[in-house]
Amino acid sequence: MPRTLEEIDADIAKFREALDELALGGKPSRMRHGDREIQFAGGSDPEAPLRRRLFELRTERARLTGEAAPGRPIYL
Repeated sequence: MPRTLEEIDADIAKFREALDELALGGKPSRMRHGDREIQFAGGSDPEAPLRRRLFELRTERARLTGEAAPGRPIYL
């Protein structure tokens, strides 16, 4: 069953908050939401999995709303 726009937006807000915390010096070691969990290993880039999941959520949102996907090229 497809997720609602509100559920996707809530997930996007949660992952953006985690990225903001990381940018302000916080070092989360684990993030869990529903059945998904991201765990950061020491020494690895903790930003990459957050950005990857945020991209997936934006793509899912674009499919639902009909907006342009975030990775789609822009033609002028």
